[in-house]
Formats: sequence, structure tokens, C-alpha cells
Amino acid sequence: MLRMAPVLLLLFLVATPAAPARAAGCETHPEFTASFRKSLNRALYSVQNQQHLAQVIYQMRRIHREVTEHELTHFYAAKGWGSKPSYDTIELYGKVYRVGGCVRLKAGTPARIALIAALAPKRPSAQDRRVAAEARRILADAERRRRLLENLQRQHGR
Repeated sequence: MLRMAPVLLLLFLVATPAAPARAAGCETHPEFTASFRKSLNRALYSVQNQQHLAQVIYQMRRIHREVTEHELTHFYAAKGWGSKPSYDTIELYGKVYRVGGCVRLKAGTPARIALIAALAPKRPSAQDRRVAAEARRILADAERRRRLLENLQRQHGR
């Protein structure tokens, strides 16, 4: 995973407050909660607690990696039907960390592609599960209509 040694070199650089730059409509990593942001701010402004700050930076790196992997998984699973990932970011000691993100599907995306893309990451988010549920509903409705049409064609001898 991540190494702790480089983190201590960052302690003397200027930090910015932990307020993420938001990409509209995107979800934030589930671990980037209000209490984590408060802990991050506390660590930033109490330099005497370097171990806590090192742990926070380690966690930020892990969240960054997970968010990037999650959104790229959506992007590649969408097979050209999705936008490039948009990310919510936070700057900490001159480094930008991704704390949330989204891939928007283009209008007219087939429901099967939307379903596959929504459930592609290891841990689909609540928004991912909502998109998948909507795609399943559309697929079920299409299947119901297809069966209805087949029955009508059979009844009328076509």
C-alpha cells in the first residue's frame, strides 16, 4: 500500500482547509464523512500531532486510489457510452486528492450497458445501485412488451 516515510516531509508545507471541490451530481467516498473532515482539519492545525496527520494523509491516499479505480471502472464498463470521470477533490499540502466522482452516461445509453456500468465497481455506491435498479426496470418493461407483442402476433397468426 502506501508508505509513511514521505508523509513526514509534507508536514512543513502549507495546507489548505478540507473543503472538497465538488463536481455537480457526483457522490463522495463513503469514508469522507463530516467527522473525517473535522479530524483532517484538526490534524492540519495541530502540527504537534504528526502521527495523526500521517494517518490522515495515508487515509486520503487510499481514498484517492479507491475513488479513481471506482470511477475508471464505470468509464471502461460503459464502453464509450459514458463521459470521462469527473472528480470531487481536496487539496492537502499541495497535492490534490480525489474524494468522490461520477461518470455520466450519454443520452440513449442502452439499459443493459447502464446496468453493467453501474454494477462494475467492487463496491457499487447507493447512486450506482439506483442507476442499476432503473436499468433493470427498463429491461423488465422491454421484456414485458416483447412478450406482449409476441402473444399478439401469435393470436393474429403472424
